[in-house]
Amino acid sequence: MQKLDGEYLPSSEIISFGSWRLCPRRRWLERDGVRLELGDRALDILIVLVERAGEVVTNNELLEQVWRGVTVSDGSVRFQIAMLRKALNDFPSDVKYIENVPGRGYRFVGFISRSTPPETAHLSHEPRARGRLAVRLARMVGRDQDVAAISRKIIDQRFVTIIGPGGIGKTTVAVAASQVLVQSFDLAVHFVDFSALRNPQLVASTVASLFGLQAMSGDPTSFLINYLRHKRMLIVFDCCEHLIDAAASLTEKIFRSAPDVHLLATSRESLRVEGEHAHRLQPLDVPPPKADISAREAMAFPAVELFVERAAASSGGFELDGVVAPLVAEICRFLDGIPLAIELAAGRTGVMSVAAIVTSLKDLFSLLAGGQRTALPRHQTLRATLDWSHELLPPNEQIILRRLGIFRGSFELNSAVTVGSEDALPVSEVKSGIGNLVAKSLLTANASRDIVYYKMLDTMRAYAREKVADSAEASEIARRHAFLYADLFRNAEADWDVGPKEKFLELYAGRIDDLRAALDWAFSSEGDVSVGIKSTADSRPVWFALSLVEEYRGHAERALKHLKEASLVGSEQEMRLSLSLGLAIYNAWGPVPSMAAAAARALEIAERLGATTYRVRALWQLARERANNGDYAGLLALCKRFDELAQTIADDAISLVRDRMTGLGVHLVGRQAEARVYAERAFNHPSASMHSTQTTLKDYDNRIASRALLARVLWFQGFPDRAAALAAESVECSLRLGDALPACYVLADPACPIAFWIGNRSEIARYLRLLREQSTNLPFGLWHSWLGYYEKVAALGENDGTSAFQDRSNAIIDELKGPIIDMIGTFREELTCPEAVARTAAGITGCYAPEILRAEGANLLRRRGQQMAEKAEALFKRSLDLARQQGALSWELRSATSLARLWQKQGRSDRARALLAPVYEQFSEGFATADLLAAKNTLDDRPPI
Repeated sequence: MQKLDGEYLPSSEIISFGSWRLCPRRRWLERDGVRLELGDRALDILIVLVERAGEVVTNNELLEQVWRGVTVSDGSVRFQIAMLRKALNDFPSDVKYIENVPGRGYRFVGFISRSTPPETAHLSHEPRARGRLAVRLARMVGRDQDVAAISRKIIDQRFVTIIGPGGIGKTTVAVAASQVLVQSFDLAVHFVDFSALRNPQLVASTVASLFGLQAMSGDPTSFLINYLRHKRMLIVFDCCEHLIDAAASLTEKIFRSAPDVHLLATSRESLRVEGEHAHRLQPLDVPPPKADISAREAMAFPAVELFVERAAASSGGFELDGVVAPLVAEICRFLDGIPLAIELAAGRTGVMSVAAIVTSLKDLFSLLAGGQRTALPRHQTLRATLDWSHELLPPNEQIILRRLGIFRGSFELNSAVTVGSEDALPVSEVKSGIGNLVAKSLLTANASRDIVYYKMLDTMRAYAREKVADSAEASEIARRHAFLYADLFRNAEADWDVGPKEKFLELYAGRIDDLRAALDWAFSSEGDVSVGIKSTADSRPVWFALSLVEEYRGHAERALKHLKEASLVGSEQEMRLSLSLGLAIYNAWGPVPSMAAAAARALEIAERLGATTYRVRALWQLARERANNGDYAGLLALCKRFDELAQTIADDAISLVRDRMTGLGVHLVGRQAEARVYAERAFNHPSASMHSTQTTLKDYDNRIASRALLARVLWFQGFPDRAAALAAESVECSLRLGDALPACYVLADPACPIAFWIGNRSEIARYLRLLREQSTNLPFGLWHSWLGYYEKVAALGENDGTSAFQDRSNAIIDELKGPIIDMIGTFREELTCPEAVARTAAGITGCYAPEILRAEGANLLRRRGQQMAEKAEALFKRSLDLARQQGALSWELRSATSLARLWQKQGRSDRARALLAPVYEQFSEGFATADLLAAKNTLDDRPPI
C-alpha cells in the first residue's frame, strides 16, 4: 500500500530512479521519504522526460505538452530545466539525470524502475495535526552528523538552540532536523521565521498566528501557552538573534508550561534560558594546505563538495579536476568553511575563473587583515565575502541588489521592477540583473508555483539594507516600496469575498512583513500618512485571515490618529477604518463600549456620505453589540433601521442578513411567530453559503446561522425534538467547515441552551466538550465565559436543600455578567438572579421574561413555603399570560405545570388539570424531554421528577 503523509490512499504507478520516487498520477516527487515542493511546470517537464526516458524530447515538444495553449519563449523551458536540475541535485557529485542535447532538446538518462503498489481498503479519516514546514530546495552538504545529534537532543531534552555566526547554515540544519522529526511528531512540526520581524512585541502573536489563534488584547503569551499546554509538537523558532529577549522569554514559558512541546531555535547566540541545550554549528571541514591535492581527495571535504555543487548550478560546465582542486581548496580555506561565503564565491564561476576568484579574494583579505590571514574572525570573513561579492558586481547590479534589500519577504519580478527601475535603470536591465543575481547566489528563486518568487537570505538582506541606508536614495526606495504595497493590497477585501481562504492566503500571507515595513515608513517622519491610512483600511481582511486581529487593532488606531494630519477627518477612509476597528475590537475583546463607539462613528459618516453599504455594515455591528449586551429593544430598533435600508438595496447578502437579524431581534423581544417567518426565510434563502467569517456582514456561513436561529425559535414554539435536531445539524455543519468561530457560536447558542432546556445530559456533556475544544483557539472572552457558566450549571447537581447546594448556586450567581444573566436562570430556576428579576420588572428581558417570572415564583415557594403561595400564584399567572402573548409554548407549559402543581397542593386538582391538559395536548413531539415528563407526572398527579 502507498502511504501519503500518514494516510493510506489508493495507489498508482510509481517510477523510481536513484533515491527518487515519482508518482505522475498523483503529482508528487520524493527523496528518502521527503516530499519535494516543485513547481507545476517543472514537474510536468520531469514527467514528460521520465515517461520517455532515453529519448530526446525537443523544446517544441516540451512547449506543446507543458504550455499547451500558451505562447512562451524557449527561455521558459531553459529556466524550468535549470530549476529542475537544481532540485534533483544534478551536479557532478551526484547522478546526472537530465542531459542537454545541443540543438535538439533534453533527454532523461537515469535508470528507472516502475512499480504499482497494491490497492488497500483502509482509508484513514482521522484528522492529523499537520504542521508548517519550511521547504529545503537544495541538498544539504556536510551536516548529517549535526542533524542526527540535534534530532536526538530534541527528542531527549526538548529544547535545542543551534548557534553560530551568520552564514554558517543554522536555518538549513534546522529545516533538515525538522524534516527528520516530522513523523516522530505525527506531522505536528511548525516553522516560524523571525528574520523579517522587527518588533519584539509581536513575537508571541506571530507564533499564535501560526496556529490560527487570534492575539488577545495585551500580552497574548498566556493565551498561546494555554493553547499549547496539552499539545505535542515541535516548534522551530528561526533567526532569533535580533529579537533575543522576547524569544528567550517566550520559549522559556513554553518549555515550563507545555511539557509535550519540543523547541528548536536558531540564533547567533544562546538564549540563556531554562531548559535550553546549545548546539554550536561549526564551519564545514576544509582541506589542509596541500599543493597537489587531487579532485578525489578534495571532494572528501564538505566545504569543497558544497563549492562544486553550487558552482555546477551556476555554470553547467564546471568540473573539479586535478588543476582546479587545489584552487577550490584554497578558496574554502580562505572562507573559513562558512557555507554562505562558499556559495557566494561558487556563484562567481559563471563569470570568473577559479584562479581569478582566488586572486581577488587574496587581495581583499590582505587589505582587511593587513596581510595576516589568521587574524580574521569568522564574522569578518563573511562580511569580507559580502563586500567582495558586492564589489565584483557591475554598477547596475549593485544598485539593484541594494534596492531589493527593502523587501522583507518573498517578492515577484514585477514588484522588484517597480522598486528597482527608473529612467537611468530601465525595466529590461532590472529583469536581466535579477537573473544574474540569482546565478551568483545573491538571490534565491522559488519556482514551486506558477509565479517565480525571489528572496534574499537574511544576512544578505541586512547587508543590502546597510548599503541603501548609506545611499542618497534610501527615502525614495522606501517610498516606492510603500506605494507598491498600497497598490498590492488595494483589492484585498474584494479578493477575500470571492475566493477560498487558502487561495487568499497564498496571495497575501507572504506579504505581511513587507506591509508592516510599509506602514512603519508611512507613519514615520519621512513618510506619507495618507498612504498608511489607505493601506491600513485596505489590508484588514489579511490581518483577520492570519488571526492577527489584535495587531490590526493597533494599526487601525494609529491610522485614525493621523486623520487630521492627512485632512481625512470625516472621509470614506475614516468610515472604513472605524468599521474595521469595531470589528477588530469585537473579535479580540467582545462587545465592549469601544466597539460600539467605533461602529457608531462609521455609521455617522456613512449617513452623511450616503454610503449605503457601509450604513448597513455599521448597523449590523451595532445590532450585534446590542444583542450581546442584552438590550433587545435597542437591537430591534436597529433591526428596523436595517430593514428599511435593506429594502433600498438589491443585494442577496444584505437581504439574507436582514432576515436573520430581524428574526433574531423579534425572537429576543418575544415575538416568536414573526421570528419563525424570518428564520425560515433565511433558512431557505437561495444563497446557501456565505463563506466569510471576516467581513462585517457575512459572519457565519448561512447554513449555520439560519439553522441556529430557527432551532431556538422552534424550541420556544414547542417543537423540542425538531429544535434539538436542527441544533445538532448546525453543530455538525460548523465542524465540517473547520472554523472555530462559527462552531463556538452554534455550540454556545443554540446547541447548549437547547440541550439544557430539554434536559439531555449526554448532549450537554458532548456540546460542552466541543465548545471547550473549539474555544481554545479563540480569544473572544464571550465564548470562554459562557463555557465556564455552562460547565458550572452542568456540575451543580441536584437541589438537596442543603447549604452546600445553595453556596454553589450563589457562587455562580455572583459571577454572572452580560447577556447570560437573563438566560442562565432558564436552565435551572435556582440560578435566577436578582438582576434578572429586576430587569424583568423593568420589562427588558424580552423572550426570557415568562420563565424568569415563573422561576421567581418557584423559588419563593421553595424558600418560604405556602406562606408565599398567593404571590407565587400571581407570578405563575403573569408568566402564563406573557408566554401566550409571546407564542412561547415551551414557557407556557412550564408556567402551567408550576401553577397546576400549586393548585394540586391546595386541593384544586380539577382546576389544575383543566389548566395543564390543553397546553400539554398542543405538543406533538418531545414527550421524553424533562418539561413534558414533568407535565405528564403533574397530570397523573404523581410527584415531580
